Amino acid sequence: MKTKSLLILLSLILIVSLVAAGCAPKAEPAPGPAPTTAPTTAPTTTPTPAPEQEVLTWRYQTMYAAESDGFRLAESIADTMKIATDGRLVLEPYVQGAIVPSSKELEGVDQGAVEIASTYLNYSAYLFPACEIFAGRPGGLTSSEMHFWMSTEEAQDLVVEMLKPLNVHYVSMQLRAPTSDVLVSKVPLKTVDDFKGLKFRTAASSLAEILTEMDAAPANVPWGEIYDAMVRGVIDATECGDLAINWDMAMQEVADYHYITESMLPGGFHNTFVNGDSWTELGPDIQEILKHVTISESYNAYVECN
Repeated sequence: MKTKSLLILLSLILIVSLVAAGCAPKAEPAPGPAPTTAPTTAPTTTPTPAPEQEVLTWRYQTMYAAESDGFRLAESIADTMKIATDGRLVLEPYVQGAIVPSSKELEGVDQGAVEIASTYLNYSAYLFPACEIFAGRPGGLTSSEMHFWMSTEEAQDLVVEMLKPLNVHYVSMQLRAPTSDVLVSKVPLKTVDDFKGLKFRTAASSLAEILTEMDAAPANVPWGEIYDAMVRGVIDATECGDLAINWDMAMQEVADYHYITESMLPGGFHNTFVNGDSWTELGPDIQEILKHVTISESYNAYVECN
């Protein structure tokens, strides 16, 4: 009897244990590191190459010798244009006479021998008798006065009208010499009689007429040939800019007498021209850049001369 009761008790204990075990919540697994998700990689795209920009290379002849301030101005214009146009317009400066004859730069631009040139418009007086009003004449405007006038629409219309017979586009005026012009001579000039027979170089046709009336012998020698002409006796005297320009041209080596005058040619103004067909190849932005660069760089050269 006792044994039966003991078995019943053990059976009850076993049943209770099994029921308790079945009702107990299941243990959650211990938290582990969060699952990592592989990063999404953006699809690789091949960038579209930028279109190649067209590069124009122009021959740029000046009326100046290699060591002159005028040629340094041309080099500055070329350097600035390359930067300002991001290399789209490259100017290659040439000294006087390198491609077309010296003093014939305007004709060279017209014929397309060079795309661009900076020169003295008075050299073309045989083509345009009125050209002195755009380049300088005895008793005329000073450089600063000329700048103000040539900045007006009326003056620009006049020079464009004058150049119509040629395939040439007028770009800008360049200030060159300051107000005082210098007369350089091998002999002293104290009276009007001292001009008789004087071989005098000038590019201004009206000044040549005045010299002729004074019984002098005017001659139009290109800028880059003035020094040699003085050495060889081809000319006895010349007008060719201010003191700074004359020093660069070594006039002090070939002449003992230097006279400063306010009225012979009050100022020097050169002009920049582009072949008409070449001009149309430029976009409007580069056209404007070229205009402003030629003007602004000439300001710097003008300040140096002063």
